[in-house]
Amino acid sequence: MDLYYEVNGHGHPVVLLTGGADVRNWTFMVPLLAKHYKVVACDGRGTGKSPNPLEDVNPVKDLLSLLDHLEISQATLIGHSMGAKLLLNSL
Repeated sequence: MDLYYEVNGHGHPVVLLTGGADVRNWTFMVPLLAKHYKVVACDGRGTGKSPNPLEDVNPVKDLLSLLDHLEISQATLIGHSMGAKLLLNSL
């Protein structure tokens, strides 16, 4: 997995998806959610600490690869801005 991600807390997985920003977008939400959930936040390809894309980006494929890498079969997805669009496209 070459995308940068952070995992905090324990429990049911909650994946935070942002559009065009990085994990810092969730700075205030992660500690609150991590009290009760396993919180996963990642930098999308070309943002934050994730690498720049070398070919066409498929954010749905990236999301599914991250979930596979973390062995998460079910999660609650929370999207902000383009992250919400990604969430809807992954259904």
